[in-house]
Amino acid sequence: MRQKIIITIAAILTFGWIGILDYESKKLKEAISNLNETVTIQNEVLLQHKATIVNNKSDIELFIEIVQEFRNFI
Repeated sequence: MRQKIIITIAAILTFGWIGILDYESKKLKEAISNLNETVTIQNEVLLQHKATIVNNKSDIELFIEIVQEFRNFI
């Protein structure tokens, strides 16, 4: 009888831990998914900033070329 009680308690504790680990695993997967979404958004923002920088660089290069042409004209 005592052995059955010990086995029952062990089974309950084991399944309890399995349940806790399953719950924590789901929470961790959700956190990773949220983190991936955040990283994706940040990458999109960085790409937009990069495009802006490239456009600004082109504008500056064009301005410098215009100024040089103007100097050559004068």
